[in-house]
Amino acid sequence: MSVGAETDETSKRIKVRKIRSFCARCKHRQSFEITSINHPLHFLITVLTGGLWGISWAAHTLGMISRPWRCKHCGWHKPDPPE
Repeated sequence: MSVGAETDETSKRIKVRKIRSFCARCKHRQSFEITSINHPLHFLITVLTGGLWGISWAAHTLGMISRPWRCKHCGWHKPDPPE
């Protein structure tokens, strides 16, 4: 991964961090992004929906934990160092 990840706030609720790294699918350096989850908002929606939203929240959180970085061009989830 590239050193010096940048933080970019696209809105007041979602924070996006970006790095430039080698994408194995695109075969060249691409921008990879990771977004943060707004847990207080998801908790409020879970309470308001009687717990139903908690299923979606848990699935999204687990997905972010297992594959946090995404190539902005193709969606690949594993930034690799160049060979």
